[in-house]
Amino acid sequence: MKKAIQDTGLFLVLNAVFVVLLVLFAMNRNLTNEMLAIFFPMLIVTSGALLYTGYYDGDMLTAMSAALLLEIGQMTQVLIFGEGGLPLKSKVLLLAAPLVGAIGVWLISWLETKDFSNAAVGQTYLLISTGMLAFVLLVLLVFGKEKNGTKAWIEAGGFSIQPTEFLKPLYVLFHAVLWSSCRNRQKSFLLSAGLTVMVAMLLLLINELGTLLVILLLWIILHFIFSDKPVYSVTALLGTVTAVLSGYGILSFIHSRVVRLSEMGEEINGALFRLNTIYRKLHDRIMIVFDEEQLFSNADYRNGDGYQFYKAREMILKGGLFGSMSSTHVPVEDSDYAFVGLILRCGVVFAIVVLVLFFVIFYRTVMKSVHIDNPFKSVMMTGASLSLILPTFINVMGTTNFSFMTGICIPFLSNGGTSMLLTTFYIMLLLWGTCDRRPDLNGRFVRNHAKPKIQPEDVPFTR
Repeated sequence: MKKAIQDTGLFLVLNAVFVVLLVLFAMNRNLTNEMLAIFFPMLIVTSGALLYTGYYDGDMLTAMSAALLLEIGQMTQVLIFGEGGLPLKSKVLLLAAPLVGAIGVWLISWLETKDFSNAAVGQTYLLISTGMLAFVLLVLLVFGKEKNGTKAWIEAGGFSIQPTEFLKPLYVLFHAVLWSSCRNRQKSFLLSAGLTVMVAMLLLLINELGTLLVILLLWIILHFIFSDKPVYSVTALLGTVTAVLSGYGILSFIHSRVVRLSEMGEEINGALFRLNTIYRKLHDRIMIVFDEEQLFSNADYRNGDGYQFYKAREMILKGGLFGSMSSTHVPVEDSDYAFVGLILRCGVVFAIVVLVLFFVIFYRTVMKSVHIDNPFKSVMMTGASLSLILPTFINVMGTTNFSFMTGICIPFLSNGGTSMLLTTFYIMLLLWGTCDRRPDLNGRFVRNHAKPKIQPEDVPFTR
C-alpha cells in the first residue's frame, strides 16, 4: 500500500512538471494566456485519472502515457488556433468528456456482471448491440449531412456530431457478448461475419471509407487474438482481402458504365451515381499517392485532396527535427492533419514521442487483456486498445504520405467533440481493465487490498 501511494505521488509530480513545461513551451510561442486558460482543467483531468489508477492498483504507466497524450494534444490545438485560443466548446469538452467516459465504463462494468453463458441473456444482448449498430447507420442514411461526399455527420442546433465514431465500441461490444455467450465457434464466426458484412455495406453506402477500414481491421485482428482455431483467423483475413478487391473491381466496372452512359447522353440513376461517387473518391485518393502528376492535373487542385497532400509534405519538411515558428497552416490541420500540425510546430522528435506513447498504451493494455480469464472484459479491453491504435496508424500513414487519406481523426490530437468523448471512454475503459480489483459479494467493486471472503470462480476461456 505504501509503495502504491509513493508511485502515485511520483507520477502526479511528473505530470505537473510536464504540464508546466508545456506552458513554458507555449510562452516561447507567445501563447501564454491561451495555454494558461486550459492549464487547470487539463491538470484536474489528468491528475484525476492518475489518482483513480493508483487507488485501484492499475497500470500507472498506461495512465501516465494517456495523460501526456491528452496534454500534448491540447497544446497542439492551442498552437494551431493561435492567439484566438481554443473554442469554448473544446474547453467544456475537456471537463465533460471524463464524466461521459465514466458513465460508459460504469455501463460496461455493469454488463460484466451479466451471465452471458445463459442462452437467453446472451441472445438478448446480442440483439441489443446489433440493433444499436443498425440504428446508428440507418439514422445516418436518412438524416446524415453530406460533407465531401460522406454522410457521416448529424447537425442540430449549431452542433455537429459524428455517429460513426460510436460504431467501433458497439462493434467490439457485440463480439464481447458473442464470445462470452456462444461456445459454438462455427456459429459465432458466422454471426460475426454476417454483422461485419451488414456494417460494411451500410458504411459503403454513406461513403465512410475510414470507419469501414477500421471495422475490417478490427474483425481480422480480434479473430487472430481470440479464435482458438487458426482456420477462422485465416478465413477472416482472406475473406476480407477478397471482398475488398472484388468490391473495388465492381465499383470500377460501374464507373466505366457511368462514363459510357454519360458519353451517350443517357440519364444516370441515383444508385449508379452514388456508387460512381464512392469509386471516384477512393480512386482519386489512391492515385494521389502513386501518381504525383495527379496532384496538379486539375486546375482547381487547391480545393482537392491533392493540395492537402502536397502541403502536408511541405509542412513536414519545414517542421524538421524540432519544429518551426512558421505561421503557415495546413488545410484541416485541427482535425485530419493534426499530426502534421504537430510536426510543423514541435518537430519530428516530438511526433516520435507521441507515437511511442500510443505504443506503450497499446502494448501494456493488450498484454494485460489477453491474460484475463473473463472473455467479456478481455475482448472489451483489446477492442478499446485497437480502437485507439488503428485510427492512429491509419491517420499517420495517410498524413505523412505513406498511404491514402481516409478522413480518420487521430485520437487526442484532433479537435473533434465526438472523437474526444470516445477517446476518453477508451482510456477510462483501459484503466478500469488494468485495475487489480475484484467484485465483493454484493457485486460492488473493491480494491484488491480488501479481499472478499469468497473468491469468484474463474471462467475458462480458450484462445
